[in-house]
Amino acid sequence: YVQSENGFLRERQSSISKTIKYPSALWKYGQSKGLEFRLITELVSKKDSSKNETGLKPITIGFEVNICRKKELFLKLHLLVI
Repeated sequence: YVQSENGFLRERQSSISKTIKYPSALWKYGQSKGLEFRLITELVSKKDSSKNETGLKPITIGFEVNICRKKELFLKLHLLVI
């Protein structure tokens, strides 16, 4: 399977300083039932009194592994590495 999760964040540190994360995207690719690869992309804009900066953050790559699943105990254990 292929899945995408998108988000938006606006953060104000003070009256003159703010950070905006335009649609950040988490892309997931399910290799098998217990293995999922992940790719995170973010476009960020930072503004303060002296400068404005906009750019892409470094791409983050990771994976998630299903370690244990016990349906009768309602237990799921995953390892997420980024």
